[in-house]
Amino acid sequence: MKEKEITDFFNQQSTSNWVFVEIYSTWCPHCKMIRPLLEELEEAYSTVQFIYYNMDTIPGFPKKYEIESVPTLFLFHDHSLIWHHSGFLSYEELDELLRANVALKD
Repeated sequence: MKEKEITDFFNQQSTSNWVFVEIYSTWCPHCKMIRPLLEELEEAYSTVQFIYYNMDTIPGFPKKYEIESVPTLFLFHDHSLIWHHSGFLSYEELDELLRANVALKD
């Protein structure tokens, strides 16, 4: 993964110190399962900006950023990549990630 490039790309899109990004595709069953969990977390974590990118609608996006599977998730803080993961995570795992990081940094 090209960490500097992907960090720069998402930072151009962000309006918050904390940014959680989901890269998804409409054909992906795990993406469909994780979206309601992320939307619930979005309501709970008002200090985190959630951004969703459909990789099929941005030409060259998956190849340029070496996205090989979806969902791919990123957490940024103050323009730095804190964490990334490819694949499904439960609500509890996502909540634990955000609680641990957002609470520690804010």
